[in-house]
Amino acid sequence: MARHYRCTPRLFATGAAFLAYVALGLLIASLGASFLQLQRQTGAVPAELTFVFTLRSFGYLVGSAAGGVLLDRFPRAGTRTIAAALFVTAVSTSLVPSAGTVAVLCVLFCTQGVAMGALDTIANVIIIYLWADGAGPWMQGLHAAFAVGAVISPLVVRLSQSLSTSGTSISAAFYAFSAVTGLCGVYFCFVPTPTPREKKVVATTITSEPTAPAPQAKTTCCSCSYHLRIILTTGALLGIYVGAETGFGGFVLLYAQNQHGMTEAEGQYVNALFFGCLTLGRIVGIPLSRYLTVTPQLTLDLVLSVIGCAILGVGVATGGGDGGEAGIAWLWAGAAVFGTGLGTVFPCAVLQAEAFTDLSGRAASVLMVGAAIGE
Repeated sequence: MARHYRCTPRLFATGAAFLAYVALGLLIASLGASFLQLQRQTGAVPAELTFVFTLRSFGYLVGSAAGGVLLDRFPRAGTRTIAAALFVTAVSTSLVPSAGTVAVLCVLFCTQGVAMGALDTIANVIIIYLWADGAGPWMQGLHAAFAVGAVISPLVVRLSQSLSTSGTSISAAFYAFSAVTGLCGVYFCFVPTPTPREKKVVATTITSEPTAPAPQAKTTCCSCSYHLRIILTTGALLGIYVGAETGFGGFVLLYAQNQHGMTEAEGQYVNALFFGCLTLGRIVGIPLSRYLTVTPQLTLDLVLSVIGCAILGVGVATGGGDGGEAGIAWLWAGAAVFGTGLGTVFPCAVLQAEAFTDLSGRAASVLMVGAAIGE
């Protein structure tokens, strides 16, 4: 007999997913916030250290694909897979402060990326399994939890540096991130995997006249084509979105220092502002999802994102390269508007795909692989 979640177990499982996403946000934003210290720690030039971003993204791609396949292959082991991914992430994160070369950092962050990719894919599907057609606010909340972690991350890195004797050490921050991630893994050890929801019956044509049943093979082919178009289009959108989010969040610190002469601390605060506004957008998206369907929400997000890009472009044109006050002001304003606009793009895109077709583990993998390619 299928297992049905009562209110309390369902909230217990949802809380685990939310905490895991806080940890995910902490880790995703930590690399950009600690970029300059990692450069000093390894003696690398910025061009060499960017390979760390690339390999973490490659690991994320592999993990995203593997996570969906594992969830479909072992549907009762989803939460245990997340627990294992969190433990792997905790270990690799704790070793970052002791890495002395770019090669070691690449291995650690690539491993971290594989684990985080699996977590990301499975957690999104689990929220849909738990809440079915009422998943809208909970999906928005899941990604708001990610944004909370992302906005805290650069502030924790800054605090770690300010409290250290050298004034630059990030060890305390990464040990804290590792501890939080490990505790989330322990939490997930006690969470059962929810039962998958029934598959949708996708209607690909609407007719007013009764017609003879189409051959089964043709119907399956048509449905598969419709399903594939929805999944691939959404994956492409997520690729553009994640590329924009991680690209800006990862390199704004370096840009602020090189182009505007800002200090490392000031660059970290710009990073925190960006993720803070992204968090605000996702928090607002929770009640908004009760009154708007995902398509108007997604349209509003994309319009705000374009406006934010335009503001940043004006800043580059008027103040980039000379450290002028005008350029700095445009950077702060652009970071705020751009972050707000990106707020609910990810959850809205996933929910829109789920509204049109069945989002299985493999389908979610395609979405997350698209996101990883963009990253």
